[in-house]
Amino acid sequence: TVDTLTTIRKLKEHGVEVYFESQGIYSFDSKCEFVISVMASIAQEESRNISENVTWGKRKRAAEGDVYLPYGQFLGYKKGEDGLPEIDREGAELSLMLCQMYLDGHTYLGIADRLTELGIPTPGGKRVWRTSTVRSILFNEKRRGDALLLKTYTVDYLTHRIKRNDGEVEQYFVENSHPAIFSRELAAMLDMEKERRERIGNSYNGAGVFSSRIVCGDCGGIYGPKVWSSNTKYRRTIWRCNRKYVSGEKVCRTPHLTEEEIVHAFLVALKKQAENLSYIRESLENVIAGALDTSLLEKKHRDLEERLQGAMSKEQALIVRNAREVMDQDEFRNEQHTLADRCAELTAEMDAVGRKISEMRGRKAAIDEYLATLEQVEELPIEFSRRLWNMTVDTLTVYEGKKLVFRWKDGATSKL
Repeated sequence: TVDTLTTIRKLKEHGVEVYFESQGIYSFDSKCEFVISVMASIAQEESRNISENVTWGKRKRAAEGDVYLPYGQFLGYKKGEDGLPEIDREGAELSLMLCQMYLDGHTYLGIADRLTELGIPTPGGKRVWRTSTVRSILFNEKRRGDALLLKTYTVDYLTHRIKRNDGEVEQYFVENSHPAIFSRELAAMLDMEKERRERIGNSYNGAGVFSSRIVCGDCGGIYGPKVWSSNTKYRRTIWRCNRKYVSGEKVCRTPHLTEEEIVHAFLVALKKQAENLSYIRESLENVIAGALDTSLLEKKHRDLEERLQGAMSKEQALIVRNAREVMDQDEFRNEQHTLADRCAELTAEMDAVGRKISEMRGRKAAIDEYLATLEQVEELPIEFSRRLWNMTVDTLTVYEGKKLVFRWKDGATSKL
């Protein structure tokens, strides 16, 4: 109402008259402002009612677990004949290709540049891929078959400003709400790789095959590629600790390695692992059956979820009771704070258990991939590839005298 009147007055100051055709009102009329104030107030109230109804409808559907996907710009899904999400084969294959590139060591930027170079359009139909789009495809929970509802909410029905929901509005997480493109195991592997890169921090670089996997045994730094004799026919790439020289002073005593030396050492160590495959498989199966068994943790997660639902129901019942009955407000606030704190504690504990389950699933999936790779190595002649390296090697640590220690995906080590 205020904005409408202010605008009309400014136009009137410049000799501009406004005619409201539906109401038959001229802004130069002396009664105009009163009529417009009434009409604008009615329109504002209608807008508020519509906004509240829409908001109520969205939150009710969320509470009922009704999942909606923006199919036009959501890679991997299409609307099925029954109105529910259905996997789009072509989009799902592209999503899985992004997963494999990420697990092969490529960065978000590297993946985005490669897709742009291949001429593959983005989910929104654009030509150039952005790192944010790649990250969203890899880690959006909906491709894992789950859905987090009410991620955003409308702050003001007049400005229609949308804000990310950081707990101001109740959210709902629906598990197994639709078919998953990423299996639980694959999703866990993605999470593990993401955490590994976060631990490395800004030093992570996926440009080279060996990037961020070779570690200095002297200072703990990451080995990076260096080009020697770049302008001559003797040009070659070596890998050396990035901290070896600081301010011109030699810090590490670990040697550099040529790519040929790394590949040779890797193939030798991997062949030894493949020769012990039966023993390794038996050992790892024991690990999977024991240390990586998630059944107890899954039961604990379900129990925590039930307790959380109970605490939330008690808090809701308390609020309803306070609205219907005369309660001591100090007593009400103390009891509500106690229940709210209990809900927060249970949520934090449930999240911690969930992360542990995801980590164990990721380790199990990595071990399965490792064993499958060793089986192929046992049967076929070994040829080096980026995928073979990333599927088997966790880290390669280099010590003085070119002593090498491979740490494999199953946690075992091989010394050369």
